[in-house]
Amino acid sequence: MLSIRKANHNDIPGIRKIHRACVKTLCKTRYTRDEIRAWLDSLTYEFYDRTYREGYFAVAHERGIVRGFGAASNDRRFITALYVIPPYNGRGIGARLLKRLETVIARAGVKTITVNASLNAVSFYANHGYRTERRYDLQLPDGTPLPYIRMKK
Repeated sequence: MLSIRKANHNDIPGIRKIHRACVKTLCKTRYTRDEIRAWLDSLTYEFYDRTYREGYFAVAHERGIVRGFGAASNDRRFITALYVIPPYNGRGIGARLLKRLETVIARAGVKTITVNASLNAVSFYANHGYRTERRYDLQLPDGTPLPYIRMKK
């Protein structure tokens, strides 16, 4: 049975594996090869360790195997990531992770949640009540601009 819990440091390898798999497969229809390469290069263990220490991670797991994850910023104003391993897409796992993040953010007293949605995730967030604010480019460590859509709820 799949359940959602706060991530622990031992979940980082599974989180990284899912994130990389999603970027490679789900994002390839909306991003160029160069953007995907630069994005994958930025997803280092140090990146996840820092994000884990500075923010909040939730994981969806089944028998100890991470199937999806979501993350919120340290100040709980931003959803910084939400990914479900491709074979598990469309099963409501992303919606459950989103609900957990929204609950954590609401408990922190934040009234407006901001998400920087990858281009392939805009419809997911729109279906959950988020509205588009603007398009912008996130600068990856190598200088590659990665387009995102800022959304709020």
